[in-house]
Amino acid sequence: MTQLRKTISVLGISIIQDAQAMEEAAYKMGMNLVEGKDPLDNMTYEFDSTGVAIRIPYRQIIS
Repeated sequence: MTQLRKTISVLGISIIQDAQAMEEAAYKMGMNLVEGKDPLDNMTYEFDSTGVAIRIPYRQIIS
């Protein structure tokens, strides 16, 4: 186990993917495309270096 994982385990912190943010981003991008807009119009996300994916931050849960 890496040092980071040990530290997270000791602190009682869990990190999960933010499903709600992923769903919202996919919906908004889809609606933008249907309306003929830029996929990221009125969104806080940006494309990553590949230009085909956006990065949605993980959500931290402290137990």
